[in-house]
Amino acid sequence: MVNLNNQSPGVWYDGIALVRIAVGVLLVFHGWQVFESHDMNGFADLLFNMSIPFPEAMAYTGKLVELTGGFFLVLGLFTRLMTALLFLTFIFITFVMGEGKFLTDNQLPFLYALISLLFFFTGAGRLSIDYILFINRNDDNKDAGMAVSKRFGRYVSKS
Repeated sequence: MVNLNNQSPGVWYDGIALVRIAVGVLLVFHGWQVFESHDMNGFADLLFNMSIPFPEAMAYTGKLVELTGGFFLVLGLFTRLMTALLFLTFIFITFVMGEGKFLTDNQLPFLYALISLLFFFTGAGRLSIDYILFINRNDDNKDAGMAVSKRFGRYVSKS
């Protein structure tokens, strides 16, 4: 039975992976514009008109951060590093390009910044490559004397 009490840790602990993967796919979709020369030229012109230094390099850097950040979010790899870069990118979009109008005009980049901050603080979760490569390695050293069946249970379920 599912505990829907307000004090419960949640219905499904690993549900954060669904959100991480969905956000990653959306970011890959937005970052894919790096391959559209017409869109990138318009983006670079916008940055040039705003007197942003190195407008073409900034345009490509921002889109590459979105593309690679989204890809790494889908995998759950280097999550904290990528979300820090994504946070800086979306804060720049919100407050420099969008003049800080996050309550009216620039809600989407601000929400992406907040979601990036969320994953920066929480990490990718158990259903991620980060968990397999970095977190379980530390746990395996502590559990070296434990039976194999008990160690395997840690990978399958938290409950």
